[in-house]
Amino acid sequence: MKYVQITTIAIIKYYLLIFTFICISANTAFTQDRNDVGTPFIKNFSATEINAHSQNFDAAQDYRGIMYFGNFAGVLEYDGVEWRTIYTKQGTLVQSITRAFDNRIYVGGRNEIGYLQPDNTGQMAFQPLPNVADSIAFGKNVKEIFSGKDAVYILTDSLIYKWKNQQLTTIANSY
Repeated sequence: MKYVQITTIAIIKYYLLIFTFICISANTAFTQDRNDVGTPFIKNFSATEINAHSQNFDAAQDYRGIMYFGNFAGVLEYDGVEWRTIYTKQGTLVQSITRAFDNRIYVGGRNEIGYLQPDNTGQMAFQPLPNVADSIAFGKNVKEIFSGKDAVYILTDSLIYKWKNQQLTTIANSY
């Protein structure tokens, strides 16, 4: 009868080989696709999908979670499912948009400043600031809109305005 002598080293190699096989098999069987790890949850939309220009200038979110984007076409409204374009009175591009202290979405663009409010069908519509259309030194672009504690500040090409209590006042002639 022939005896095979098995050394300790051979046993260790055998168990190490089995252990490695089990680890590789378990890793392959239980892991998920790791291609998306560290990738932000971003969805890009084409101009065709949003039915507007592809360039946006500013963004704001209202208290309901609806997103609004300043765009060449006007204000884009996105509820997470559908896109809708809200046109300004003059149909100009919207460069600035912000949610203010009063939860209104204020909108500014070329020669226009206003806010969004529901129309008679419940859809958001652009409403120019009352008594401002002729007085805001139009011919200037609204570059930025900021919300303070109790007022909205409007930055144009060369002037800064303050909108408070339905009144528009100039607070800086140049900056």
